[in-house]
Amino acid sequence: MSGAEHTNLEVSCILSSFTYLKGCRVYCVLVSPHNQYVVVHSGLRHPPDAPAGVPPNKSVRYQRDFMKHIGIAAVTAEGAALVYKRICSFSEMCLGEHCHPEISLHSFSFSEHVSAGPNGRIKWAQLITQSAIKLHASGADFMICPSNTPHDVYSLVTPHIPIPWLHITSSVRSIAESKDIKRALLLGTKFTVESDMYDNEFSGSGIELIKPDNAEATQTHQHITSELVSGYISTESKGFFSKLLKKYARAGADGVILGCTELPLVVTKVNSCLPILDSTIALSDAAVEYAIN
Repeated sequence: MSGAEHTNLEVSCILSSFTYLKGCRVYCVLVSPHNQYVVVHSGLRHPPDAPAGVPPNKSVRYQRDFMKHIGIAAVTAEGAALVYKRICSFSEMCLGEHCHPEISLHSFSFSEHVSAGPNGRIKWAQLITQSAIKLHASGADFMICPSNTPHDVYSLVTPHIPIPWLHITSSVRSIAESKDIKRALLLGTKFTVESDMYDNEFSGSGIELIKPDNAEATQTHQHITSELVSGYISTESKGFFSKLLKKYARAGADGVILGCTELPLVVTKVNSCLPILDSTIALSDAAVEYAIN
């Protein structure tokens, strides 16, 4: 399709809205002045309420120009890789085989985040701001950060960046509400657990956040920073998280928030006794929804 046709295309009819809980059902008919059209959908058969003249089983053509360009401000390799893979796999569910929105990734050395020192929040804000500027220069329309901890500086960064930044905690809250969770255990680095980012987001939601005690939070932090960020999963960490989840399940928790994008490496549906609220999946799916809509 030529650039002129792209310019002249108009949205004629939205047959149904993007719905996360139903697995990304998107139907949109784009009609040109010459009555040419493209059907963008999730691979389902022709919907019963399609407008007259649009035949069933019309071959779908991937239309990159009608999607937003996703920018990823990466911090750790593992977190960024998991998010990138999920964006691509979830996009296929929505757009068809091998299809996904345009994606750019920028990352400073992880050592710059780790060695930020006593003024860590200021350094993190500077790094995320610079990543946002670089992503915008690459063409990104918005950005995500596949790491929970830097969202502690969200309010410092957003007034100074040229593109929207999707907040990871709002994505997690949406999933928690959809699963009717009432008491959720929050796991993450000590920076994340001790900050108020999740408390602020879940305030007024009717969902109680449960936080591990200081010793448990410290051990969780150590497993994340000394093992998981490097992709290493020890037998000790598996045992620790298994016991931790069982303890809080007995105490009344009905879900666990993986408030660290590396935690899915060690806490999975197979070994968790609690329903998982995975910030990695939540953020990735929210990015795809935002890009498509």
